[in-house]
Amino acid sequence: MHIRVDEAIQGVCLISLLATIDLVVRRVAIFWNNRPLTWRGRGTSKENGLDTFPLELNIERLLRQGLAQRVDQWYADARSGRTQLDFDDWLAGMALPGTAASAGIRIRQNDLSFVLRHGARYAIVDAARGQRVFECRIDGRLPIVAFVDGTGKRGPWLTIPRLFTIEEIVSMRELP
Repeated sequence: MHIRVDEAIQGVCLISLLATIDLVVRRVAIFWNNRPLTWRGRGTSKENGLDTFPLELNIERLLRQGLAQRVDQWYADARSGRTQLDFDDWLAGMALPGTAASAGIRIRQNDLSFVLRHGARYAIVDAARGQRVFECRIDGRLPIVAFVDGTGKRGPWLTIPRLFTIEEIVSMRELP
């Protein structure tokens, strides 16, 4: 069996090119992993995959029907027997923040803004309804809240748009 010289040269060139690309990729990877972290914005937390600053969203961009997909998922789990929980208890265990929202979500409404964190409880005050407490969960990038009564019983999960008055937003504080 004979190989023509021009085919052998092309094969050697291709192998040489692949070896050079491999070397360059390895050097860049070593440089990238050893360089100092100088930017301290979004995505630079020391913990892998966690953010140090809340994700910022305008309240108008939050989906009012954001739980529809979760309702469908719960129905499927309930029909198949994978869950015996009611929707609100099931959602409390299933809702997890996405990586971008791991430090919470800063929600802007006109000139006001407030931060909600996954699993935190908050107190708000309204002249008409008095003080109320609610619990927050973040499902991906969707903040949902459930009001908690005096006995500690959680109500249904609600989405944020048109839920709070300006007075309640101003009075909002995170509970320990």
